[in-house]
This record gives sequence, structure tokens and C-alpha cells, in this order.
Amino acid sequence: LAGCPPDRFGMLVSANCTTEDLYIAQKFTREVMHSTNIAVPAHALYGNGLPEVFDILRQSHPLDIINQASTTLCLGLDVHYAQSVVEVRLHQAKARGARIISISPNPQSLNIFVEECLQPIPGKETELIQRLCDLIGNDPSNTCAAPTQLRHAADLLREASSLVILTGPAFLAHPDNHALLPAVDRLARQTSARLIALPEQSNLAGSLLLGVSSPFNPAGQEVDALYLAGEDIPPSLPGRPFLIYQNIYPPIGALTEEPSGARRADLLLPAAAFTEGGGTLVDYSGCIQALNPAVQPPGEALPTWEILSRIARHLGAPGFDYPTLAALQAEIAAIPAFQPQSRVDSSSAPQPLPSSRSPYPPSGDHTYLGFPLSRYVAGLRPLHPPG
Repeated sequence: LAGCPPDRFGMLVSANCTTEDLYIAQKFTREVMHSTNIAVPAHALYGNGLPEVFDILRQSHPLDIINQASTTLCLGLDVHYAQSVVEVRLHQAKARGARIISISPNPQSLNIFVEECLQPIPGKETELIQRLCDLIGNDPSNTCAAPTQLRHAADLLREASSLVILTGPAFLAHPDNHALLPAVDRLARQTSARLIALPEQSNLAGSLLLGVSSPFNPAGQEVDALYLAGEDIPPSLPGRPFLIYQNIYPPIGALTEEPSGARRADLLLPAAAFTEGGGTLVDYSGCIQALNPAVQPPGEALPTWEILSRIARHLGAPGFDYPTLAALQAEIAAIPAFQPQSRVDSSSAPQPLPSSRSPYPPSGDHTYLGFPLSRYVAGLRPLHPPG
């Protein structure tokens, strides 16, 4: 690393990492390596709609507001696994008499107990939301021609005394999200609804607030050294960069037969899980959530921020002497974006990132730290069989 030119170094860091990990990863890249080649691959999943996702996150409320809602509208929400805690809240709301409405192009587990279920043709979600807005506004050009289900849903939303709109991963990461999410925002304003955004990544909001966003993509930009913090080895890399792999999981092929064409890491660094190292994340409502360690890290595993800080000190870089996690958190707390009065400031909105910039193909599975959970959670394998 000491001999690597700034433009020949790159880092990929997961949006599931703690805020401390994300902050140090960015600081290491910029102040130690003097590079801007750092990216959160999950950002590319939101493509041109990343600023709109950020705007929805800025408006998002805590999940507790479902308890007071008379009606809850679920948009692209799969509660079967990833948002299972939300399903419990929805069942509780249904039990006390609240109305549940679902809009999703694919059948969802919650459809069996909702009052109205709209299933638009894939790709037509934006048009459906816009028609709902017109119907709620009593636009006569849309009322007569609207299907009965759509008119019924519009009536339920118009009559709701307290409406909550849950925007799930399928809407947030929709290919048309740059148009779909403004339509959702229009619907929320028209009905005086409160929004809850539920992205798949646990610390997406934290990564955006820290500004860890750039067009860097190692699949299309050759580098000499690539540092992977909580991400898998990209399947396609030009050249042969020195690969530093830091994760709680072994890379694919490290402990089993290596897949054809896959790269092995040159250096493996065992990271501690959030249950072992602690830290914080910024949840979907913009609140900082503390993660308290439950057990000691195994072997020589360390939190990602501590590993990077040790490397920085070894390279002679100042400013990485953190005696405790609390000392690091005090430094992060001084960042303007993490001041309570600044957290809703849209001036820090990220730039759009074309989805083609993602170094990883879509997995179709729920992932954590770069890996599909069905690889490690046996109960998920029947739901997400290989291939």
C-alpha cells in the first residue's frame, strides 16, 4: 500500500458496515491513500434514483407510528423474511381494526390479510401511483375509467384519518425509482401521510450521510490494490490487483474448491461482527442506533475500523490513534451531517449512479456483507435455491 499511487488504489465498503467502519474506510482512502476511489456497491443498485432514495430516507419516521395509523399502505414490501418485524406490526395493526393496503407487482405473504391488494404489471408501478393520486384528487378524467379495485384503494386512502406509507426495497431499488419515488412523495403529501422507508441495507442512510459515494467501479477501472471491507471479491476484475479481503465470512473458494475463473484474495483479514465489536448505525428514520457487543471476537478478529486504523498507523499516517470506540464516535459526532439540525439538509444529497457501475451482478437473494444469507442460514436455502 505504501507504494501504491492514489489513482491505482480502490476500496469497496458495505452499506451493512457500522458508521464507524464506513467513516474510517473513507478517511483511510482519502487521507492515507490520497485517493477518491471508494464506493459502496449498494448505492449503484439505486441507480439514477439515488437522490430520490435519499429524499425518502430524509422524510422517514420510526416504525412505531404504525401503532397510531388508521391505514397503512405497503409499497413493494416483502415481509416474509427481510422485514419480518414489520409483519408483526402489521398483524397487530390489523387486530386493532386498522386497514392494510398492498401494492406490489409480485405476490407477497402479507396479501392474505390486507383489505385491498393491487398488483400492477411490472414496470407500471409509477403509472399506478400517479393514477391513485388523480383519483384521490377527484380528477374526473380518471375516475370513470379506473378499475374497481383502484377506486376502492383510492377511497380508503382518501378516508384515512392517519395514513402511513411503508416503502419497501422493491420500490426503493426499482429501475424507474427516479420517477416512482417522486410519485410516492406526491401521494404522501396529497394524503398527509407519514413515510417509512425500508431499504434492504442496514446502514444505507449512514453511508449516504457520510458521503461515501463515488462512481468508482473496479470492474471497469484497473487498480493495483483493491481493499474489500465487507464485500465479496468481484467476479470480473481487469488486470491482477493485490486483493485485501476483510470480512466476517471467508471469500467464496477460500475454504472450498475455487470456482472457475474466480480470484483468491492475497491477504485475508478477519473482521469482527457487529455483535462482537459494537458501534452504531443510522436507521431508516435517521436515528443513531447503538450496537452493543454481546461476545468477544473470535481469534484475531477486530472491528473493521480498528484494522484500518492499525494499518494507517503502521504507514505513518496521523489522526488514527483512537484509544476507544467512544473516541472515534466523538470525532464522527462533530461532522455537520451528523448534527441533529443538519440531518435533514438536502444539500448533501448524493449524485445519481448508473446501476451498470455495480461490480456485482444481482443475486436475487437477501445479502449481508456481500454474501447471500442462504449460503449461511440453512432455513433460507429452500426459499433461495442456487441458480
